[in-house]
Amino acid sequence: MAQIRIQTPGRVCLYGDHQDYLGLPVIACAIDRYIYLEANPIGSPVLEIHLPDLDKQRTISLSDPLTVDLHDHLASGLKVLRDLGAEASQGYHITISGNLPINAGVSSSSAVMVAWMHFLNSAYLDRSVNGQELGQLAYRAEVLEHHSPGGNMDQLTIACGDLVFIDTQGHGKVQALRSPSIGLVLGVSGIPKSTLGTLGFNRQKAEQVISAVRHSKPDFVLRDCTPSEVDDYLGSIPDELEAVFRAAVGNHHLTLLATEELERKEPSLAKLGEIMTAHHALLRDNLGLSTDRIEEMLSAARSTGALGGKIVGSGGGGCVICLCKPGNEDKIAEAMIMAGPRRPSELRLQTAANCYD
Repeated sequence: MAQIRIQTPGRVCLYGDHQDYLGLPVIACAIDRYIYLEANPIGSPVLEIHLPDLDKQRTISLSDPLTVDLHDHLASGLKVLRDLGAEASQGYHITISGNLPINAGVSSSSAVMVAWMHFLNSAYLDRSVNGQELGQLAYRAEVLEHHSPGGNMDQLTIACGDLVFIDTQGHGKVQALRSPSIGLVLGVSGIPKSTLGTLGFNRQKAEQVISAVRHSKPDFVLRDCTPSEVDDYLGSIPDELEAVFRAAVGNHHLTLLATEELERKEPSLAKLGEIMTAHHALLRDNLGLSTDRIEEMLSAARSTGALGGKIVGSGGGGCVICLCKPGNEDKIAEAMIMAGPRRPSELRLQTAANCYD
């Protein structure tokens, strides 16, 4: 058996945060920050896993019955592959590391899962899978097996790479978008976030809204509702959930506007920035996902030429992403240093997860 090496990129959601678990579309991109997995065959039937960035090690026996504890994604990934017929007996010593910020909204955990499923498939099934298939395997192992509240945006974006429009309904349909010439700056707030807690709380509220509307209007379809129609449904919604309903409908509308702009021959960066900022306003004002430091970082970026910006990921901390004209990245990063604990980074769109020599 040969050594297996895999790299998977992180991801940033540009438009459509908190939409994928509602089956609504998103626009996201893979970025040039990575998780690296290196696996070397060994003589014993175990998976020896070293996670130096977390200062953790663990061993999974391939000869004993597999136990999958809640949120044990590595074990659930092995279960998914075995359910597909994999005969996993060859042992490996595996190192998983990377330069993705952890717990910061750029999907480090999903990047690990895509790398893990890529490794398991390469080692034990040796079948060809495309990006969408790999992303769905990782989504099944990370989310469905644990009944977690997230959608499939993270896994599909990381596995497919580049700039993508994802219709997250059902298994998710991925459409590659032409990447415009844009500048992206990632700022890390240093504030840890509770991904599953925040996602679960907001998903529950959104589902309560949809259920309330359908109680009086059984044929209601969220993706068919426009911002101008929101007031027509307010009589069916508890007052405390109105903001959530407006966010769900408004963010979907903004994602469609951004898609329309990106499909133009020469997209307007100013327009894309305006849409991104409007998206952030709904995440901040309607869903309560921003923080004072996030707002300070975005304000600093805008004051030096950022065309738009938003919080990234589940919210409550993590990162911000700012859009600017190419060449302005360093100036914006310098301004954001005063508000954030780490130097912001220029990002580039990145291709999909892959094996490499």
